[in-house]
Amino acid sequence: MQERHRVVRQSTVSSSSILLGALTTLLLVFGGCGVSSKLPESTYAEPDGWNGKNSVAGSSVFKRMLTNRGYNVYKLKGLSRRAKRLQTIIWFPTDLGVPSQATCDWIDNWLAEDPDRLFIYFGRDCNPGEDYWNAAVRQASPSDAIEFRNRAALEKADLDVQRQKLNGILYCPWFMVDSRQPRTSITSWRTSDDDIDFMPPASPLDVVTRYASLEAFAEDDVRASIQQVELNFESVRTTMESYVLQPLLTSSDGIPFLSQVTNVSRYSGRIYVVANAGPVLNLGLTRAENRDFANSLIDWIPRGSIGILLASHKVSSLNSDETEMESFGMFRTWPINLVSYHIAILGILLAIAYFPIFGRPRRLPDVSTQDFGEHVRALGDAMRSTGDRKSALHFIAHYFRTVRGDLHDPWSNADLSPVEPLNTVTMSNHSQHSDQEKTS
Repeated sequence: MQERHRVVRQSTVSSSSILLGALTTLLLVFGGCGVSSKLPESTYAEPDGWNGKNSVAGSSVFKRMLTNRGYNVYKLKGLSRRAKRLQTIIWFPTDLGVPSQATCDWIDNWLAEDPDRLFIYFGRDCNPGEDYWNAAVRQASPSDAIEFRNRAALEKADLDVQRQKLNGILYCPWFMVDSRQPRTSITSWRTSDDDIDFMPPASPLDVVTRYASLEAFAEDDVRASIQQVELNFESVRTTMESYVLQPLLTSSDGIPFLSQVTNVSRYSGRIYVVANAGPVLNLGLTRAENRDFANSLIDWIPRGSIGILLASHKVSSLNSDETEMESFGMFRTWPINLVSYHIAILGILLAIAYFPIFGRPRRLPDVSTQDFGEHVRALGDAMRSTGDRKSALHFIAHYFRTVRGDLHDPWSNADLSPVEPLNTVTMSNHSQHSDQEKTS
């Protein structure tokens, strides 16, 4: 076990590229203090797209650190069959709480398929948006400071509402969480094993959620909490006894920040539980200590593909074969989203212009009353509608005798001749011959 945690510091990551990503966020933090400038987002743990790069709470810089180490990193929306093919899964829950029994079972089965697999769970109990606006207040003018304080209060209220929804001691097979604990600030660190070469994050660091084993809580408190969700205490105890929760990095007064969960009877894969995701999000990685912490964590990740799971604790698609590409992923993924909006708008305009129902109004072509061919066609339709062949031949012969004055044309005697009239082509030729004779 000690060999598993022994870390050899690697220097394969270009420090300049990491600093570039971190300083980009730093410029957003301290360079955009004017209300007139575009304010940054606070979308939580988003690794891709505009929200991931423009959010102080995004994880785009951490993803870049992974890709700089040579990992293929994908975004996951659920624990699907595609996720089963990955070597490492990093979960950023979007809400407070604990994983469900079904989720823990899925992860346990996935870890049992390969002894080198790794699962990292980051606690949601952090608020980079609040930290950002509080820092911006100190840099802002008096008029802007009011706006920034309001934004900081809104960010704080958003997470406080989630905390108020929690009740008592929360249970999952891996650990238990006491939602009644007050916020604690970690100012110094210690590791549980001298053989672990691990760089702690920057301090002070506020931590509320403490992940602990069943033995850390009073039995009566646990019984009261699990009865509310209709669980049996003995069943919970039996399940949790098969897991070992070992703190690896704690505060000087024993508050666990980084822990490992193992289940030797089922698998040899590892589960790391980090109490606070703040140090590896964009705002946190502007500090050198947090970059060292993130690099230490990356040192433990085995080679292979990595999936960043961004979902709530009610994670969906546990057994589905979903494709992780969103229907509108082309509008969210850089750099294709630079042109995808323009192409879509152009396509809509072309559809409106050329589709018959839409487009500019057009005048239909008028039917000319001076077109003699239309009169002939109308007369022909009238004669056909009568169904009287003899009457039709009489009209044609009358036209040739009276209007044209052509007594030599076969059509002029069509109503008098007992012989079947000639076909149209022959009659046309005779008519042309008659006209030529008249001309000569």
